Amino acid sequence: MSGSVPSTGAADTVPPKRNLVRLAIGLALAGALLWWLFTSFSVLEADVWTSLGRHPWAIGAIAFATAFAMVLVSTIKWQMLLRRGAPDLARSVGFDRLFAYTAASSAIGQIVPPYIAGPAVRGMAMKSQHNAGFGRSAILAGYEQVFDVVTLVIGGIAALALLVGGIGGWAGVLAFAATLALASAAVYLLPERFRPARMAAVLPRRWSTTRRIKQSVEAGSAAGLDAPRLLGHLTALSSLRYGALVARTFGIGIFLLPMIPWQTIALGFGAVQMSALAALTPGNLGITELGWSAMTLVTDAATMGEFVAFALALRVSGLIASGALAVLSLLWLRRP
Repeated sequence: MSGSVPSTGAADTVPPKRNLVRLAIGLALAGALLWWLFTSFSVLEADVWTSLGRHPWAIGAIAFATAFAMVLVSTIKWQMLLRRGAPDLARSVGFDRLFAYTAASSAIGQIVPPYIAGPAVRGMAMKSQHNAGFGRSAILAGYEQVFDVVTLVIGGIAALALLVGGIGGWAGVLAFAATLALASAAVYLLPERFRPARMAAVLPRRWSTTRRIKQSVEAGSAAGLDAPRLLGHLTALSSLRYGALVARTFGIGIFLLPMIPWQTIALGFGAVQMSALAALTPGNLGITELGWSAMTLVTDAATMGEFVAFALALRVSGLIASGALAVLSLLWLRRP
């Protein structure tokens, strides 16, 4: 099952000028959305900011601990793929270095889309530090992230259905968790002839998100990284990573939105996080906040302004925690 990972052109071939235009449009859209949210829903007057000032260390600890857990899981998945798709690299690069490169990509992924940051940062790190081919390293990193996207979609659909159906509380959370667990277990039961590349073939290439997913899946399948057992491991680990994200959201929500049951916050995260697939703005800035404001459709315990403020607090705490983890990881590599 191990072997050389082929080059599939996973690196974006879009001309730099077009990328700059997209970035400018994305920033303009993010600015317009945030301006509208701030001026329409009294975001700055929300009690979230007072609560944030009262519990900065608790919120920081939750953000850092969950950031560590997410990077740890992503590193385990990446190393698992390296051992099968690039065994030479797996033998020469230690886990601590893979962790540091993943932490750096996670920090940058708070600002730019993770499906760009993950392959690009890890691919460049492997090329500059270990003389490895950028394409092979980037493809493996991108293939690892595909399973995060699959989990995000499954969890998002389940959370949205539960919220719309009015199923909340413990029943909603248990149904949500059971959906993710069953999806992970089902992957192990796939027949040996199953090939993800066949399913990915239907994804359109015109959108950057689906194009990158398609390229990653096709490259992984061509390298023999699509055995059901391996797919099951990757999906299960992605579910654990997703669980850490959910835990961060409701953990911080307990402090910043105490009027909202943590179960509702957890389901709300699952539904809102699906907006990340759009990747219309850098870091989905403005889009995620708009999604959280829509939570007033399922609960009237908090205002739109409070939900937007909560989303911004989540973003800032995640950015700080990811940045701190990346710095500490890279400093660890420089120890004598």
